[in-house]
Amino acid sequence: MRVRQDPYLQKLLEVIYRNINSRFQVFENSYKYLDAKNRDCVTFGEFSQGLQSFGIAMSPHDRRLVFAYLTDRSDTGGGNEPMALMTQDQFMKLKDEAKERNIDPSELKAFQEHLSAKAPAYE
Repeated sequence: MRVRQDPYLQKLLEVIYRNINSRFQVFENSYKYLDAKNRDCVTFGEFSQGLQSFGIAMSPHDRRLVFAYLTDRSDTGGGNEPMALMTQDQFMKLKDEAKERNIDPSELKAFQEHLSAKAPAYE
């Protein structure tokens, strides 16, 4: 899935990137925060908890969509499939692709308000 082909995914990625970037002086340190067990990989559950702790309101479907994009896999740990794990290099796509996204700030603000309004409480 190419992010340029999916404007909704572009906006999800940008909301996450800008929120995390505003909290950490060095973006790479945010991955270390997600990888609290220091295993050099992050599960979908850890990623979801991290988004929640960053105050990013997002539906379970949207979190899975982002995680699947970053890991290049659709399996996020459900069913009998092996659980996908996200590496730091995969996580860094949030930062590396930021310049390509080029989303208008007012459009992004409206999108983030929409996400907050429709997102259920985290499981």
